[in-house]
This record gives sequence, structure tokens and C-alpha cells, in this order.
Amino acid sequence: MTLPCVIMDIDSTIADPTHRLHLLPTNGGSWDAFFAAAPDDTPFPEMQALMRLLAAHYPTFVVTGRRESERALTETWLREHGLPYAVLFMRANDDRRPDFEVKAEILNAQIRPVFEPLFAFEDRSSVVAMWRDQGVRCFQVCEGDY
Repeated sequence: MTLPCVIMDIDSTIADPTHRLHLLPTNGGSWDAFFAAAPDDTPFPEMQALMRLLAAHYPTFVVTGRRESERALTETWLREHGLPYAVLFMRANDDRRPDFEVKAEILNAQIRPVFEPLFAFEDRSSVVAMWRDQGVRCFQVCEGDY
């Protein structure tokens, strides 16, 4: 028997990264610079409230495309903003695959052996499509065609 859970993405789903979008590699920046500025993100208030509500009833897994090297700053940010979660899943530092591949592997190798997601919250269209292809109801919180 599998247990229910909830999946949340971070960037552009829980956290507002607008102030650091100019640091993306596609804009002449780097991933290092982009994530170094992440502690200055503010949470979207409605997602903050939703995450707190859901985490009171279900294990909430944060599944992000961020690298393990950003774990400490990500955990600190989640804690400082009162965002409860059961497990933070991240990509390996040397993993350059698209987010949808990384997250599908996390789902099937680490989450599904014990849990079955009730739903996921995501921004990126390619990842939303993956969740849905995997049979997970996914709420797309904003336009994410990038």
C-alpha cells in the first residue's frame, strides 16, 4: 500500500525569482550566479499558505532542479519562510539532464516505492507534461514555456 503525498517545485512555484532572472545563462549569466541570489527570493504568499496547509495533512516533498551544491541555502530559505516539507529532492551537481528527466527519475526511484503523489505544483511546461504523463495530477502555477 502506498501513502499519499504532495510534490512542490521551488523556483517560480513557491519562490519568486523575478529579481534574479537576468542572471540566467540564457541572459549572459550563470547557474552559479542565479542560485547565489536565491536567498533574496520572496515566497508567493498564496503558495506559502497552500504549502503550510497541505503539509499539515500530507508529507510534502520539494522536488527541484537545483543542484545539491545549493542544498544548504535552499534549506535555510525554506526554514526562514516557514515552509514545511518532509524531504528536499535535488539533482546531483554534475547532472545536466533536463528538469523533466531528473524529476521523473526522482519520482520513480525515490518517491513511488513508498508514496503516491496526490498532485504536484509546478511552473515549467515540460515538467508539467512529465508529471501528467506519469499519472500525477499537476497544477501549473504560471506560464512556464522555457
